[in-house]
Amino acid sequence: MTASISHIVLKLLAGILFLSGGSAYAQCRPSATFAFQVSRLLPSESIADWENLKRDWKHCGIARDSSYGRLLNTLGNLYWLAGNKKKALEQLQEAVRLPALPPDLYTQSMYRYGAYLIGNNRWEEAESTLLQVITHSERYQFHERVAAACAQYAYLANAKGDFHQAVEYADKGIDYARLAHSSSRELYNLNQKVEGLIGLNQLPEAAQLMESVIDSKQGPLNPDHSLLAIDIYLQLHQLPRAQELLKQALHTFTDSVSQGKLYNEQGILFKHLGQPVQAQKAYLRALTYFQEPDVRAIVYSNLGEINSDRPTVALAYFQRGIHQLVRSCTPHRLSANPHTSQLQSVSRKEYLLLLLKQKVQALRMRYQQTHDPQYLTLAQQTITVTDQMIDRMRWSHQGMKSKLYWRNTTRSFYEDAIQVCYWQKNSSRAFYFFEKSRAVLLADRLNEWNASRQLPAHLAEQERTYRQTIEQLQELSPLGSLAEQRATRTRLDSITQAQQAFIRSLEKTHPTYYQYKYENQVPSLQSVQKSLLAKDQALVSYFIGERALYALGVTPTKTVCKRLPLTGLQGIAQQFLKYCSTAQLTVTEVQQFNRLGYELYQRLLAPLGLTSARFIISSDGVVLPFDAFRFSPDRPSDYLIHTHAFSYTYSAGFLLRKRPPMGWSKNFLGLAPEAFAPALHQQPLPGSVQTLTRIEKQVFFPKTLVHQAATKRAFLEQAADYRILHLFTHADADSTATHEPVLYFADSALKLSELENAPPFRTRLLVLSACKTGVGVDQKGEGVFSLSRGFAALGIPSTITTLWSVENKATYTLIEDFYHFLSQGLPQDLALQKAQLQWLQTQDQQLPYYWSGLIQMGETTPLYDDAALPTTAGIAGGLVLIGLGLWWQRRKRHL
Repeated sequence: MTASISHIVLKLLAGILFLSGGSAYAQCRPSATFAFQVSRLLPSESIADWENLKRDWKHCGIARDSSYGRLLNTLGNLYWLAGNKKKALEQLQEAVRLPALPPDLYTQSMYRYGAYLIGNNRWEEAESTLLQVITHSERYQFHERVAAACAQYAYLANAKGDFHQAVEYADKGIDYARLAHSSSRELYNLNQKVEGLIGLNQLPEAAQLMESVIDSKQGPLNPDHSLLAIDIYLQLHQLPRAQELLKQALHTFTDSVSQGKLYNEQGILFKHLGQPVQAQKAYLRALTYFQEPDVRAIVYSNLGEINSDRPTVALAYFQRGIHQLVRSCTPHRLSANPHTSQLQSVSRKEYLLLLLKQKVQALRMRYQQTHDPQYLTLAQQTITVTDQMIDRMRWSHQGMKSKLYWRNTTRSFYEDAIQVCYWQKNSSRAFYFFEKSRAVLLADRLNEWNASRQLPAHLAEQERTYRQTIEQLQELSPLGSLAEQRATRTRLDSITQAQQAFIRSLEKTHPTYYQYKYENQVPSLQSVQKSLLAKDQALVSYFIGERALYALGVTPTKTVCKRLPLTGLQGIAQQFLKYCSTAQLTVTEVQQFNRLGYELYQRLLAPLGLTSARFIISSDGVVLPFDAFRFSPDRPSDYLIHTHAFSYTYSAGFLLRKRPPMGWSKNFLGLAPEAFAPALHQQPLPGSVQTLTRIEKQVFFPKTLVHQAATKRAFLEQAADYRILHLFTHADADSTATHEPVLYFADSALKLSELENAPPFRTRLLVLSACKTGVGVDQKGEGVFSLSRGFAALGIPSTITTLWSVENKATYTLIEDFYHFLSQGLPQDLALQKAQLQWLQTQDQQLPYYWSGLIQMGETTPLYDDAALPTTAGIAGGLVLIGLGLWWQRRKRHL
């Protein structure tokens, strides 16, 4: 009763104060009266009442203090609830700009401002704002607000497909929610973590997490948890559990939005049960429950998917889904695609990408049905937009796991794109998508390196320091006690926020930095023919899809594109590599090996009909030694190496990159530990130091670090300045994701990830005389993450690397001969070919294990030119004479 009387009194007071449009304040009472009114006026009052108070506050010139900030907060929330997003943002924007707000009110205003920015699709601003909320709230130990901001930030990361980052921030939010004893904040963050795990396809972990929540609360807590749990079990094909949860949720959550989403999940369940008619009914029923464009778009995507055997029907649904996200795309016109300028404003970009990919696939299938070329034209138009969409999403992803996930996810799109180009007989366009399908992250890393070179030295160093610090903190974040992890994450957020602000300022103040960092130009087929290939040289690029293998052969005068059968190829290649990497084979195994080498030649190279003497192979995934292929299955020593030289590349774009002039550099640095620290468990390499000594005689101005001088620190401190680097050592490259590749020095090991913090190298050729430096984890859609690739990311254009555990004596001999032929001015691929041929002509061991494990990766440019040697020697001699002359003149003056 007392509460009701107080409420009536307050209402009467409010009415008196606001009579005649706020005339009570026209007399400009003391500021305390305004502050009192803010504290007493109920949030349920009308927007007009609050606007009157704000107007009078300004009219009377009252200081805009914390009470005014609370007024703006409340008014902003009222506008938001009323659906006026623009006015809501205006209030919060004014609030966060007020000087000297108390920390609690400031972080509250910033949090609401960030949330409202999300609602207005201003995601980049929202990310920056929420990071500030997290940083400030941690400083003042506002634990619940940290948890709330982390959940919003994780939502943004999930929405743009950066699932790894979403999981990281959701974990942090869960931690702070527990500190604040806020179960609601913990659950919201848990939702975002599960969504991120689903995105990363870590379904068992996501299921375990959801079950722990369900068990702890004796059933699903809210519609979002139910939906996520159902989605997980559907993807795991655990249909009875999904059906059980769905039935319970439909009975529990009866509001229209929940019902719509649950019927969408029911449609997916029917699809898995092989009941497309029931699935379609469930999807159509879902559409009747809600109007949210994002949700409707995904339902239309599902409707199109279950009608994939009827491409015309599927296309109608996909186009409607696109229309939900981009209203200008008319639902009844297949030619209506989003314009480039519209892509950034789409909230759920992964939904639009999915619909565009599905549309391309349906257009491809429709062409197969009708052979009507208009569908190829429509497909090509949609492919162009989808490719732009992929680029925009790629640039927004920060976590490596998310980047690799999307490289894998977009793989099927590039197969469709290449197939459409193949049908159109458009080799130039096909080549573009061959290039876009590989080594994109390597190109991005090289772009960053080139961009940093456009900065003054102190800014480039600052950028590098930020990157190193963040990577170190990311490694430390899961270590130590909860308090230590929390402190590390706080530090990581602070540094990340500072780095992002720093990068944004660089992009504005240094246009060339921005230009190089986001350079996305794919070399044209014509530029490859004109600028890359010699007269006797051919580039062969491969794409391994789900349906077929595509091969594109390019010479200076012609282009050949073939669609080749894929059946059994992987097994043949694996067995061939196994024989290649074996030192001793039985007679039967040799016969099998010969047949496999011949079959690979017939399947991969012969169909292209190219007769070039030199081949550049742009592989798709694992590299095969083409020089060990055979022209016949039974003739001895009938290897391709006898008539062809082979080099390999990550992409044609890697070879055509504009590399900055290196200027004067030291010439040759060789390292040979020969023996290793006991803790490394590596066998000695006897003979490596002697071989390095002999190599010294074939190069100019050599420097060598041998035995205990060949340390990891010495390498990292000195190697970047040398034109040629040579390492006689051991390496490990796991074929799984369990361990990353490592390179051993006398005292310790260098991990592949450590190269990311190394300075850019001026090196032109790196020779890795170690085992398996060219192999590693094959990241589908991106390539093999090997040691040689790690060095390529530092700007080294050429590497001699290994495909298996090479035999020491053979390697020493081959490498010595390679330097001998290199010193004669030969291109690197021809120098290696001659070294291998010399082995076959002079040694008893003829199996590829001994001579084919070394490959040349990258540029094949000669490092020595016979014509230039006299000039170089003359210049050097002249400098010596000048130096002697100056010394003699000084000596005479002192006599």
